[in-house]
Amino acid sequence: MYILQEATQQAANNAAVIWPQIGTIVVAIISTLSTIVLGWFTYNQHTKNKTTDAKIEQMKKDADTKSDIRNEKMAKIYGILWRILYETKADRVYIAQPHPLTNALYLSVGIEVKRKGLAKNAIEDTLSLSEIANFAADLSKREFIFYADVAKDVRDNRAKALFYCNGTESAVIRRLHDDQDWVGSLFVEFVYKRDDLIPATLKEMLAEAANEIQYDLPEFKCTGHKWK
Repeated sequence: MYILQEATQQAANNAAVIWPQIGTIVVAIISTLSTIVLGWFTYNQHTKNKTTDAKIEQMKKDADTKSDIRNEKMAKIYGILWRILYETKADRVYIAQPHPLTNALYLSVGIEVKRKGLAKNAIEDTLSLSEIANFAADLSKREFIFYADVAKDVRDNRAKALFYCNGTESAVIRRLHDDQDWVGSLFVEFVYKRDDLIPATLKEMLAEAANEIQYDLPEFKCTGHKWK
């Protein structure tokens, strides 16, 4: 009986020593695991942040590249329009674009050069194609249009009124297309009737200009009647 009591006491004493040690070991293990897990999450988040930052930086570079390319194309187009204005001694040269391209409903002028003193273009703001249905049909189908005398040659009354608002007496128009789709029209206008204009020469000149412009021409997107 005495031996049993002594064994029981010894076991109790051993447990009193071992359990605190086990508790200490468990706490240490949990602490270590917490440190490892926290470290993994921190590393993982840092990696994700770096990846996100890299993607944002690449997007910025891509946007800058696209902007540079767009600016180069716009500078090229403006240069061509100024050249036409100078060589033809015109008063106004501009590009009118249908939009949206998937289902053209409107016509707007996004790019224009003109001589000093001329008023704002009559179709600078968005114009519904339904208002100039006959004229729009000609613009979309005819490669080259020559109006020696706007008052006599223009059939669409609304289009004629727009020319009058611009002070235009004679006009030349060249269709711009991407493959077969109409993407715009290049207008060359004169505020005085020009009897010296040679249609064949103008047709050749504008055909060359159209080839340089039409594949680089940005799509017109209407945002508060502004080009972007």
